This record gives sequence, structure tokens and C-alpha cells, in this order.
Amino acid sequence: MPGPDPRSYAAICAAWRQETARLSPEILRDAVAYNLANLTELLIAAADRELRSLREQLDDIKAAHQVWLCPDAYLAQAALDSTDAQPGQILRATDTGRELVFTAGGAWELVPP
Repeated sequence: MPGPDPRSYAAICAAWRQETARLSPEILRDAVAYNLANLTELLIAAADRELRSLREQLDDIKAAHQVWLCPDAYLAQAALDSTDAQPGQILRATDTGRELVFTAGGAWELVPP
């Protein structure tokens, strides 16, 4: 199973944080850069809260289907280890948001982003 998409929200946020950490001396010396970095972190935090809220709403809508959660690194193994999955069941990576759905044919399929 392939790893997380480098264009995913989680990957973009991680790249942003890595780059701001690398540039932190410059950011701390420049008021505009400092304010922009802080504003971006506030926006990311707001987006994270909204995504969590939307996921919870979606889970409520899909209440008939159980949602299993695990980190993306364990997603493939969790799918392989699941012996009692029912069609429509969802396996979601908590750190990347990637999802697999168990099909009526008895296989896990990646849900398109």
C-alpha cells in the first residue's frame, strides 16, 4: 500500500512546519515574517479543528458503519489483521486522514481524497 500523498493536507502542514523550523532565526528577526508564520499556524489550527468537526459529522451520518482509527503507518497491517470487518466499514488513518472502506466483495479499497 502506498504511503501518504505528498500533496495531502497533512504533508503540506508538515512541510510548512519543517521549513519554518529551518528558517526560525530569520523569522524571529523579521516582524512581518514572524506575524505571517504565527497567522499561518493559527489558520492551520482552525483548519484542523474544522476537519475534525467535519469528520465527526460524517461519522454520525455513517453511524451504521463502524469507523476504526489508527495511525497511517499501521493502516495496511490493520486492514490485513481485520477478520470481522463488515461491508461499509471504514478504517481511517488519524494522522493523514487516508481511509479504506471494506467492500461487499470482501476487500479493503482506498477512498479517493
